[in-house]
This record gives sequence, structure tokens and C-alpha cells, in this order.
Amino acid sequence: TLHRTLEQRGMMTMDAVDALEVPAKGSVELKPGGYHIMIMNVAHPLKVGEAVDLVFTFEHAGKVSVTAKVAPIAATKAP
Repeated sequence: TLHRTLEQRGMMTMDAVDALEVPAKGSVELKPGGYHIMIMNVAHPLKVGEAVDLVFTFEHAGKVSVTAKVAPIAATKAP
């Protein structure tokens, strides 16, 4: 699922996001502490550094496949 990290009343929280608008010919960065992906209901525990294949579905661009590396839960930047 897609989430974002927010600071509310001095506490960090994560909220699920239904959609993320990517500007035409622009980009949105997914990173710890901001918008990020939480992979749920996996078949086996993911290990830090492991590569995971993901498919993003865009309204106009269709499906885009990417490979991502698993980061530690306390990561402050992408691996």
C-alpha cells in the first residue's frame, strides 16, 4: 500500500494514501519519512537488501515494472 509520513502535534504518523498525483513529465520521490510503499501479506519475510519486483499502475501511462531494494524499517534514506 502507498503511505505518507506526517508530523502531527509533535508525533510522526503514517497514513494510507489511495492515489498519488504525478505531474505530467514530472516525478514524485518515494522515500522513508515521506511517501513510501508498505508491502503487506508477503509469502516470506523480506530481508534487507533483497530485490523486490513491483508493478505500479498509472491512470494514463498504464503499468510500469520496477525493481526495489528492501530497506531497514528505521531507514532514513533509500538503499
